Amino acid sequence: MIYLFAHLIGAVGLAGIWVGGSWVFAGSLVVFLGHPLVDFIFNSFRVKAISGFEKKVAFYLFYLAVPYSTTLLALSLWRSFVLLGALSSPMQISSGISPGLELFGIILTTGILLGVLAINPAHELIHRQSAWERFLGVYLLMLVNFGQFRINHVDVHHRHVATPFDPTTARTGELLYSYWIRSFFMGLVRSWQFELLRLRAESLSLVSNRMLHYLLGTVLGSALLFSAAEFSGAGSQVAIQLVAVWLLISLVAILMLQTVDFVEHYGLLRKELRPGIFEAVKPSHSWDSYSIVTNSVLFNLGLHAHHHTRSQLHFVDLRESEGARQMPFGYSVMFLCALVPPLWNRVVKI
Repeated sequence: MIYLFAHLIGAVGLAGIWVGGSWVFAGSLVVFLGHPLVDFIFNSFRVKAISGFEKKVAFYLFYLAVPYSTTLLALSLWRSFVLLGALSSPMQISSGISPGLELFGIILTTGILLGVLAINPAHELIHRQSAWERFLGVYLLMLVNFGQFRINHVDVHHRHVATPFDPTTARTGELLYSYWIRSFFMGLVRSWQFELLRLRAESLSLVSNRMLHYLLGTVLGSALLFSAAEFSGAGSQVAIQLVAVWLLISLVAILMLQTVDFVEHYGLLRKELRPGIFEAVKPSHSWDSYSIVTNSVLFNLGLHAHHHTRSQLHFVDLRESEGARQMPFGYSVMFLCALVPPLWNRVVKI
C-alpha cells in the first residue's frame, strides 16, 4: 500500500526524536535528501486507482495522521523541555552534540513532519461535508497554530485562485522568500475580511467569528503549555522558552505548506473577462505532479488541478486532469528548486 510511505517517513522522524542526539535530524534528512532523490528516480511512475479493500486501508492510513501528529508534537515538546534543563530524564542520551543543536534538530524535524502529516491531511479534511471531519482538519491545523488556513484556503483561495485577489497564488518572477511574507500576512488580512463579511451577511455576532476562535485556541494552548512547564517547577524562563519552541515548530510547518503553495500555482492567472470578473477555474490554472513518490507521501496532493475542480473529493478519487500544467519533477524536487531562485527560474517555464 503506497500510502504507507508517509507514515514510514514519519516513523523515522518519531524514532529519531525518541532516541535523541544527532538522530533528531533523521526525519529532516529523509524529507530533504532521501525523498527528493527517490522522487527524482521514479518521476515517471504514476499512482494507480484503487478500490475495495485497498481503498479502505488507504482511508485508515489517512486518518492515522491525527494520532501520529499529536504524538509527535507531544514527544517533541517533552524532549525540548528536557533539553531546556527543566527535567532530568532516562530518555536523555549523551550523544556528543550540544543541547542547542539537538533542540534545533527537534524544531526542524517536527515542523517538517507536521507540515507533511498534519497540515497536508488537514488540507483535505477542511473541505469535507461532515462536521467531525472538518473539526479534525481544524484540530490538525491548531497543532501548528494555523487555524486561519481553514478560511484562507477554502473561502479565499478556492474562490480567487489564479487571480490578483488570491494571496496564495505566486506571481511570475516572485521570489519564494518574499512570497512567504506576502502570502502569510495577506492571507491573514483576507481571512479576517471574509469572516467579517460572513458575519454581516448572516447577521451573526462577533462571538461567531472563527478567526477569534483560532486566535483564542493559540492563546489558550500557549497558556496551558506555559502553565504545565511552570507547574513542574521549571520556572517562568523555561516555560516561555518551551512556548517559543512550539511557535518555531509551527513556523517551520507553515513555511513547508507555503512552499508547496508556491509550487502549485506559480505564475498562473485566469483571464479577466471584465473588471473583477474572471473566467472559470480550469485545470490549466494549477501545476500538477503525477510522480508516484510525491502522491503516495502527500496523499495525492500532486493531482491538484482535479482538487480545484472537485474540492470535496477524497484523495483516493483524485485523477490526472487533461490540460493541467505539469511540473517537470515531483513536489519534493520542485520544493528544493524553489529554495534556489535561479534554479527555479531555469526549471519552470510558464
